[in-house]
Amino acid sequence: MLALAAGLLDHAWLFDLLAHFRVQYAALLAACALVLAIRRRYLRALACVLMCAVTTWSIARYIGSEGPPAGMPGDFRVMSYNVWFRTHGEQSVADYLERSGADLIVLQELNTARAQHLRSLLPSYPHAYLEAAHPHGTAIFSRWPILTAAPLPLGTGGSRASQVIVRWRDTNVTVLGVHLHWPITPGTYALRNTELDVLASFARAHDGPLLVSGDFNATPWSRHFRHAVDASGLSDCARGHGLLATWPSQFPPLGLRLDHCLVSHHWRTVSVTKGPRLGSDHVATIADLAFLPARDSGSE
Repeated sequence: MLALAAGLLDHAWLFDLLAHFRVQYAALLAACALVLAIRRRYLRALACVLMCAVTTWSIARYIGSEGPPAGMPGDFRVMSYNVWFRTHGEQSVADYLERSGADLIVLQELNTARAQHLRSLLPSYPHAYLEAAHPHGTAIFSRWPILTAAPLPLGTGGSRASQVIVRWRDTNVTVLGVHLHWPITPGTYALRNTELDVLASFARAHDGPLLVSGDFNATPWSRHFRHAVDASGLSDCARGHGLLATWPSQFPPLGLRLDHCLVSHHWRTVSVTKGPRLGSDHVATIADLAFLPARDSGSE
C-alpha cells in the first residue's frame, strides 16, 4: 500500500522509481483482494479492491482504444530498439531488422565499431547516422535519404540525441533518436528530467513533422514523463494501444515500458507492437503511423 501511494505521488527520486510499477501494483492488489475475500477478510478485501480500482483507472487511458478510423493504413513504420551494450551477435539483430519493414530504425547502446558492423549487414537501410561515440550511443538507419544529421545536446551533463531530417516521399521529417539517463540515483534522476525538459522545449518550438523515438528510461506513469509529453505538444503513440512492456525482456512479470515513440500532430498512430527477444534486456517497439493531410493535422 505504501509503495502504491508513493508511486502515485512520485514527486521525488525514490517515489518516481516506485511509480514505474503501477501495472504490477494493480495485479498484486487484485490478487490480494481475491485471497482476502476467500479468507473472509471482507473489509481488507474491499480496501484492496478500491486501491486496485484507483490504480487501474490511472493506467486506463493506455488500455482503451484511441486508434484511427477503421481501415486507415499505416504510411510510416518507426522502430526503436536498445540492443544492449553487453550483447553481441549483430547478425541475428540485422536479420530481424531487415525483415521488419520499418522505414526508420533508432538503435541505442551501440559503440562506433558495432554500429559500423551493423550498417554493413543492413542493405535495405543505405542511409545512416551513427552518433555512437560511447557504449550508450544512438544510431539511426533509414530507407529514405537523410538530408542533415547532427547531435543535439540534452542539457549540461545530459545525453546527446541523434537529430536527422529524413526526406520521406515529398516531406521533410525531423527525427530525434534518444537514450536518456536511467534514474537510479538522485543525480541521474535529475539528468533524466532535464533531458525530458529539453526534448519538450525542442518539440514545442518545432513546426514540421517530428518523431522522437528511443529509450526514455521512464514509464508513462512517471509524472516527469507525462509533464514533458504534455509540454511538448507531442502524442505518445502507445496511448490507447495497450500496455506493452519493453524491459526487462528476461523477466516479463516486472515488465516496464521504457521505450517510446512520440509524434507531432502531423501523425496518427495506427498500431504499436513489440518485437521478439534477441538477446538484449529490451525488446523493440514498433509504431505504424498514418500521415495526416495538412487540414487534418492542424486540428489534432
